[in-house]
Amino acid sequence: MTTVNVLEQERTYPTDYSTLSLHTGIPWGYRTNAQQILAYLREQCALIVGPTGSGKTNMVHAILAGFARAEDVLTWVIDLNAGSAGLPWVLPALNGQIVREDGKPVRPGIDWLAGTFDEAMTMLDAAVRVAKQRKMGYQALLSKANTDLLPISAKIPQIMLVIDEGAEILVSPDRQVRKLGEKILEVIRIARAMGVRTVLTALGATGSVLSNLMIRREAKVRVALTGSETEGMDLSKMFPGSRGLRVDQAPYKGAGFMGTPESPAALFKAWRILPNQIREITAATSDRHPRLDDVSAKAAGPAYARRWDADRTAWMRDQAVSDDAGDDSPVTPGALRLSALNEQQESPEDALARRFREEIDAQFGTAPEPHTTEQDDVAERPVGLNLSALRDEQDSPAQQAALAALIAAGPAGTGASAIARTLADGFGTTRQTVVGWLKTWLTDGTAVRVGEGTKARYVHRSHTPTADRLSLVVPHAPHVV
Repeated sequence: MTTVNVLEQERTYPTDYSTLSLHTGIPWGYRTNAQQILAYLREQCALIVGPTGSGKTNMVHAILAGFARAEDVLTWVIDLNAGSAGLPWVLPALNGQIVREDGKPVRPGIDWLAGTFDEAMTMLDAAVRVAKQRKMGYQALLSKANTDLLPISAKIPQIMLVIDEGAEILVSPDRQVRKLGEKILEVIRIARAMGVRTVLTALGATGSVLSNLMIRREAKVRVALTGSETEGMDLSKMFPGSRGLRVDQAPYKGAGFMGTPESPAALFKAWRILPNQIREITAATSDRHPRLDDVSAKAAGPAYARRWDADRTAWMRDQAVSDDAGDDSPVTPGALRLSALNEQQESPEDALARRFREEIDAQFGTAPEPHTTEQDDVAERPVGLNLSALRDEQDSPAQQAALAALIAAGPAGTGASAIARTLADGFGTTRQTVVGWLKTWLTDGTAVRVGEGTKARYVHRSHTPTADRLSLVVPHAPHVV
């Protein structure tokens, strides 16, 4: 008998777009025996982690497909990356690119999309008002049903907030983004009984993401898409109490581990959902989406009622940016700005690397740019390192941070254990991984080893006696898989 590895195979999202319900579970993927695994989210929040290239965005679309098929769910999406997670579910309908057989307009596949900070705050404020108004407005219904959980139905739908990279928002050092994170936590804290729940995604299962007590307590539906990526993927923290889970068990895109209160953490894979399927599901479920109940709609107010107005959705239609649009910001010649590697909105995993780079910038910020002709006044410049080659660095943030730690250690040098301890909280990096990087840097000359045995330490070549401090360029450290 021939066995088939279902995790290795790519399976498209089922073409059965029949009606689902929050109460009977939403299918999120399948186990190694090809059986569907369901997420029950009436009371639970969910956390999905996965590095770039793991299939996380595709899984978000599969989740949105399930919510679109549900007759008792309205989906609100926040994606500060220009709303990219929700646009395929919105634009075809708003632009009239989808036509129903009966000629009626097609409603967007999600109920609200926020791609900017202001729109996200507007949405979250509305969610808080809805939760509070439902608690007051449905007292008679709660009493009749003899429950403190609002009875969710097509007439009183659950609101599912899907927040792409929402876990990173919660731990962001940016003051403005932190306000958004506080509002997300408020929704999670007060809205469970009144039928508003969240699905958060993150780039990795690190201590910074899972350190929030509210997330650990409320997000009991958890997914880790590994794609064989070991950096920032601490499965023991993601699935406490589960044994025998290893990243190398799920080396395929879209594969990983999923655990729920009803189903212990185990291997699974998400379906591949194709762009044409998103349009098909949007059209097939258009008349199935519930309407926001009157009590909630009144609480949400004009902010909700006018969410699809032209002025509110103009940003969706302005996504195209010409390829030749340049950056007009001035560049100061001769200045080393290693921190320029990370001027985009950073994840917590990138934050530690940024802090290391800023330290190096402050200490060695006077070095000349690489590949420039030396001027007559070069002797008057203070001596400095030239780390500008790192601007094109494609290594992981953890490896960049490790290299920065090696440089920051100075002539005294450092060891694998010390670097691993420095990166542990921010990246979950193991000593074994650091040892591999150090071996590579020894081979390509980036670092030298001083001493033997337990007294051995590693020194960056810029701090060795023979280093040419005026023209040194850090070699490109090879990518570690």
